[in-house]
Amino acid sequence: MRVKTAGVASLIVAAGLVGVFARGAYNVVGADGVVKIAVVDLKRIASESKMGLERAKQVEAFINEKNAEIGREREDLKKLVEELNLLDVDSEAAKHKRRIVTERAALLKAKEALGASELQLSRAAAYREVYSKIFGELEKYRKANGLTMILRKDDMDLGELPPVSVMGLLRSNSVLVVDPAVDVTDQILKAMDASAAK
Repeated sequence: MRVKTAGVASLIVAAGLVGVFARGAYNVVGADGVVKIAVVDLKRIASESKMGLERAKQVEAFINEKNAEIGREREDLKKLVEELNLLDVDSEAAKHKRRIVTERAALLKAKEALGASELQLSRAAAYREVYSKIFGELEKYRKANGLTMILRKDDMDLGELPPVSVMGLLRSNSVLVVDPAVDVTDQILKAMDASAAK
């Protein structure tokens, strides 16, 4: 008897939801009435907004600068090794040069590790700044438009992605399919760019 009651209750809820969805693009039944929902493509906002593009360029410039610096150090070390190879192995000059090569190699390794750490910090700071701004604009938009919540819906074009990437996409998306009418990505992008222009 309990099973039949649960089944009837499920049908009533389902019928109610169908009726609500028929009335509006993002209205669903909540505990206290209508819940208004929108979705955004966070990746698009982060990668296409002026602020996102600017921070990405800054990180890229940092990477290029560090790579150039490390590249010069590697070339210098390579020349020192070539000079060492021309010396008599047992000579004092060779011993001295080997010591320099060893010191430079250790220093280069430390600089590479430091560069990798600095890059991580630079990326983290850029992400933090961009996403903090995005979340701020999302909250302003939500309040201004009387929305209950804004969910994430990134592009799900799986194409030739490997299984690991597919699983990553599935885990990162709160919404898998949705009516494009409730996607407010373009509105948030405009708000982001307008804010950046001030």
